[in-house]
Amino acid sequence: MNAAQYAEFHKYVPIMAHVWNTVPDADTGVTPFQAEHGMPCRSIAESILQQPPAGGLPATADDLKTIAVSVNAFMEHISNVKAVEKAQAAIRLNASGNSRIHYQVGDQVGFYLPPDEKAAKAMGKKKKHMLQYVGPGEIVEVLSPNNTAFRIKYENRHYERNVMHLSKYKSLDRVPGDIQIAIDTEITVGSFIALLDNTDDSNYHVAKVIDITDDNTVVHYHGTKSRQLRGAKWTALFHHPGTNEVIQRDQTNLVRGWARFTGIIETRSLDDSLVVLANLGLTDTMRLNATTRKLLDRTKYKHHSMGRTW
Repeated sequence: MNAAQYAEFHKYVPIMAHVWNTVPDADTGVTPFQAEHGMPCRSIAESILQQPPAGGLPATADDLKTIAVSVNAFMEHISNVKAVEKAQAAIRLNASGNSRIHYQVGDQVGFYLPPDEKAAKAMGKKKKHMLQYVGPGEIVEVLSPNNTAFRIKYENRHYERNVMHLSKYKSLDRVPGDIQIAIDTEITVGSFIALLDNTDDSNYHVAKVIDITDDNTVVHYHGTKSRQLRGAKWTALFHHPGTNEVIQRDQTNLVRGWARFTGIIETRSLDDSLVVLANLGLTDTMRLNATTRKLLDRTKYKHHSMGRTW
C-alpha cells in the first residue's frame, strides 16, 4: 500500500474480508462463507445487479433447518478432510526425522527479527505491516543435537533461532537491516524530502512538500548550519521582509509578512526527478533519524550547509 492507501487502511478491510470469504480452501474446496452459513456468498456483481425483494422473504422453520443441515455437512466435510491432511503431513514430515533444509556453521541465513517501536514510529507504520526478516546473518554455532537450533551473528550481535524462523539467504548483495524496512517512495503533501537544485548538483536540500499538482511540486526549504548530518537540526527558512535575505526562523515565532522560502520542481517519478530520497524520517527535535541518515549516506550526495555550500 502507498501512503494514501495506508492512511485509510480501514476502507480496504471489507475488500480483504470478502476475498477471504469467497476463496475455496485448497484442501476442502469449501469457502469460509459456505462453512459458516451453508450457502455461497453473493459476489460483488450480484450485489450490484440483483434486485432484492421489496419486502424481504420470511424464513420458515424448514428453511432454517435446511441451512443448519448444510452448515453441519460443510463442517463435517472440512473436519474429515483436514484430519486426513494432518495425518498425511505428519507421515511426510516424520519420514526422515530431520528437516529437508540443512544448515551448518558458516551458512548465511535470513532470520526472524521484527522491527522495534522506534523503527515503526520513524516509518509511520505498525510493526506488523513492516518486513519481519533480516539478513544476511551468519550461523556461528549449532545449539541442538538434531540440527534445528542455531546461534546467529548479525551486525555484531548474536541471536538464537530454530529452523522455523530461518531461510537460506539468496540475495546477491548484502542489504542493511535498516533498509529492509518497507521504504515508502510516494511523495505526499506534508512529507519531507531530500532534493537537488539541478542534476549536476552534489549537495541536496531538505524540504517539506506543501503542494503537488500534475505538473509541479512546491516545497518549503529547511536548512542547517551543521557540517555533520548526524546531529544536524533542520529549521524552516524564510525571506526577511526588509532585506529578502533567507534566514532560519522558527514557525512558532513567525512574524506576519515573512514569506516562506520555497521552490518548485517538476512532478515526476522518483527515478526521473531531482528528489534524492522521499519521506525522510525526522525526530521531534527536527533531526534526521538513524534510518534516514543511513539511506542518505548510501547516495553519492552530501547535505547543504548554510554559509558553506550555499
